[in-house]
Amino acid sequence: MVAEVSAQGATGEVPQVFRKARRSLGQAWRRVRCENPVVSRYGFNLVSTLRYRQNPPALSAPAQDVVRTLRRDGVIVADSRALLGPDAALLDRVQDRVRALKAEHATVIEERRAALARDGVGARSKDYLVELLGTRPEVDPRDPLVQFALQEQVLGIAEAYFETRVRLHDVNVWQNLATDAPASKSQKWHRDLLEDTKILKAFLYVDDVPAGAGPLRYVKGTNTPQGRKIKLPSQWDGIGFRVEDELIDATFEEPVMVEALGRAGDVAWADTLGLHRGGHAKTVDRLVVMYTFCSPACCRPKSLVPAQGVSRADLPRVSLRR
Repeated sequence: MVAEVSAQGATGEVPQVFRKARRSLGQAWRRVRCENPVVSRYGFNLVSTLRYRQNPPALSAPAQDVVRTLRRDGVIVADSRALLGPDAALLDRVQDRVRALKAEHATVIEERRAALARDGVGARSKDYLVELLGTRPEVDPRDPLVQFALQEQVLGIAEAYFETRVRLHDVNVWQNLATDAPASKSQKWHRDLLEDTKILKAFLYVDDVPAGAGPLRYVKGTNTPQGRKIKLPSQWDGIGFRVEDELIDATFEEPVMVEALGRAGDVAWADTLGLHRGGHAKTVDRLVVMYTFCSPACCRPKSLVPAQGVSRADLPRVSLRR
């Protein structure tokens, strides 16, 4: 009987040992792949890097300013019309598309708003966030939302920041519902999980984003190699590692903490491997189009799928689920 119990115990321990070993190997692999820019650029992204260097994007003056500021600070709010230049009318089509989506999902939005007021925010979900394209967005090259991300100056900013060819990794329309509930999940200070050497997001403001709409807040410079060495105690909440406000306030001076306020048509760019938070709308909803750009070697899970009638070949600059 003793031998039998011991054998069962050993059998139960083996899978756990393997799971821990697999986790450790996965973390080590991710560090090699994502933490070291040299390994990422000249190993996993070599072909994309060479193609970028052979034909770098011709950026306008406003786009060059965005890239310079991103490299230094990790965050900037820019006028999308100035970036789009002769394609500025594309912004109007994007806004029309978003408003149509909002009208289409009006019932869902109000149901979520009522549930949020009644039940508050759940322990493991973002109940305050409505994703108008769903959790598996269908992408079409004719969709203005996709066209904005792939416009030459917009995509060029991402490529110049990465210094390699990049892909649109995610797109969605986010409506952050105003609530008086305490900050939770990504509304708290954090860095995005290390799934690429850089993770560049662009938030296109469909409506004005005042202080009450929960604008992005960012600690300037925490995207740089030196800034990423700053390690603060954090807690895992099932989605990410969160840092308490008191630690941020005690570590950084107010001038390096910026709030990405903006008007409709502005676009907030941020390397979300820097310390940031956002989306804690208190008095008015925040309505934005969220774009994520990553390198081809990114470990980040993919969510985009081709729309009906669209082939994968139609979306060469988009990361698609298998």
